[in-house]
Amino acid sequence: MSRNETNANLIASTLTNSLGTTVIGHVNEPNLTIQLTLPTGVVETLNVDANGDFLYKVKDVTDGEQLLVQAVNATDVVAEVIVTVDMPAPVVTGVIATRDGKRTLEGRVNQPGTTVKMQLMGEAIEVVVDDHQEFEMPIPADVLSEQIQLSCYNEQTHKGSQSTVSLGVTSKTQPVPILTDEMIDEYRANKQDGATPENQQAENITAHNSVGTTPVDEFTPITRETGEIAFEDLDDTAETTNDPLIDQSFMEQVQHGSDQTVQSRSEQPAKRGVFGRLFGKLFGH
Repeated sequence: MSRNETNANLIASTLTNSLGTTVIGHVNEPNLTIQLTLPTGVVETLNVDANGDFLYKVKDVTDGEQLLVQAVNATDVVAEVIVTVDMPAPVVTGVIATRDGKRTLEGRVNQPGTTVKMQLMGEAIEVVVDDHQEFEMPIPADVLSEQIQLSCYNEQTHKGSQSTVSLGVTSKTQPVPILTDEMIDEYRANKQDGATPENQQAENITAHNSVGTTPVDEFTPITRETGEIAFEDLDDTAETTNDPLIDQSFMEQVQHGSDQTVQSRSEQPAKRGVFGRLFGKLFGH
């Protein structure tokens, strides 16, 4: 029902979603006041802006209830409109997430007081919804997302809807690091320069170890041909032997090395290994 007198041209309607019901409207005559009568009989005075628009959020109303909107001047009601609260059907959403090796159906319904059911392979299973209108329940590992269908029903509005589920992640899923453009550019720059973080770290360690250190002579092994050294098996009853423990050929090589001239030694490379310096001391150089 609506009534418009003079040139007030009052327009009003309701918008209802998961956040509640809001009355929105417009009046084109200045110096008018908008009054809203709630189903409980309470009258609210609404603010009208310079363009004649008004907006008011209504609490605790249900589907089908009526609201009376009136435009009044100092003494009379010049226009009125009755609007009806029309709540939309509830909407349920769900995804299959994997956490800690377990598959879980997680979802949410956008209206309080709504029953949620899961249709799985022809069987209806009621889902427990918490105070935040969210739900979570484990599902078998071999169940596909195509085999699950969700349905919801609001007992107050007698409206419902159905939806399918999909594979995805939720706020409870373990976060994955995001690959940014800066990370990609840095990787490409390192690859072009031939330097990786591991190589750069190795170079830094090498440079650090080389500061304030003295070069170490190369290790130069000395190879000599020696005869086999034979040992007698000794016990308490064995007789001693006069055979030498060191082969005579080895002693001849040692004597030959000691007869080298100083000049021949001086012609050897300056870098000598540890054993080279040791034998030099033994043989007087």
